[in-house]
Amino acid sequence: QLLRYMAARLVVAAPQGPMYDGAWETEGPRLREVSPVGDVRLYILDDAVARAFWVPRAQVEVGMPATLDALCRAEFDETQTCVVDAQSTGIGELAEITGPDRKTDPAARPNATCSVEDVSPERVVVRVDAPANGVTVLCDSYDSGWFATLDGARRPILKVNGIFRGIATPAGMHEIVFTYRPWSVYIGLAVSSAVLVAALLFGVGALAKPS
Repeated sequence: QLLRYMAARLVVAAPQGPMYDGAWETEGPRLREVSPVGDVRLYILDDAVARAFWVPRAQVEVGMPATLDALCRAEFDETQTCVVDAQSTGIGELAEITGPDRKTDPAARPNATCSVEDVSPERVVVRVDAPANGVTVLCDSYDSGWFATLDGARRPILKVNGIFRGIATPAGMHEIVFTYRPWSVYIGLAVSSAVLVAALLFGVGALAKPS
């Protein structure tokens, strides 16, 4: 099931890998084998979750082992719940939006729509129409260098389902923009600016010296 939750659509099994003999196919999601490429076996997972989706509830866990344990429980429903790391920024805001004890309408999930637009290595736009308060999940890797806005206002990014990004989302239509701005970029700009200023000051000082 973890393959589904991780939005994996293509599984590549190399001859030297533990998945190549196919013994693991008897449990978990059904995979559709397609024409192999040389000695490599290829499988398609048709029911993997979408790259972006909305859920009405969030379950908070501490650390990856607890997160994986929650995802692997038979009663876990990825259409209704996501697992948020307790160390994520914005946990307080999440509690105001959704919680494990909040009652939700099971029919609300089909009415939620998410679309991923304007995708680039450093910018992703997600448009969501949420029928209630909840969490919008983007199945792209979580990293501290990413920043997010919801309708232009800065929002903390939650670490969802172990490795992905989530935004606490109020009901209604919203635009969520993820932008990659790692601290190394700002440090590089600061250093470059400092060097430039120093060079200018040195040049001005040199010109000002009497000949």
